Amino acid sequence: GYPSHLMIMAEAGTGKSAQLEALSKAMDEGKPPFTGTSSTVKGLVPSFKESPPDEGFLMRCDRVAAVDEKFNLLANTVQNGNTRMQDAFRPMLDLLEHSSREFSSGNGSITGKTEATMIAMGNPAYGIKSIYEAIDNDKIDEAYLSRFLLYDQLESHIDFIQQRKNE
Repeated sequence: GYPSHLMIMAEAGTGKSAQLEALSKAMDEGKPPFTGTSSTVKGLVPSFKESPPDEGFLMRCDRVAAVDEKFNLLANTVQNGNTRMQDAFRPMLDLLEHSSREFSSGNGSITGKTEATMIAMGNPAYGIKSIYEAIDNDKIDEAYLSRFLLYDQLESHIDFIQQRKNE
């Protein structure tokens, strides 16, 4: 029952994207990180627009499902549809359980599971200034957040990184 994914939030310019690239390469994932800059949650989950259906980024990853600009996904998903902010990440709930599930629509079905651990990085965005704020104000679904170890990069950590970078 322990969370098996990691979400890190920190200000821009603190090395999150570089960390994600390094982790993805070190784990020999073979796929670049998925970016939320101009994407929506739909790119991560099974899609039934085409035949055969597309399994989505999370199911295509083997070890690490690296997701950059996580909170931009939230903004793009909510702005491009009729989704409430709190419900935007709900389509990923079953995928983050690492259990085999069937996903289907009138265009077909996919049975599978996410093998990889999602490591997501994000800047404060879309009215979410910290992980704590997302939890305390119910901005992001509690069931979704329960699947993650959450890390809010503090100023002291950023200072430490900057000092090491200068050395």
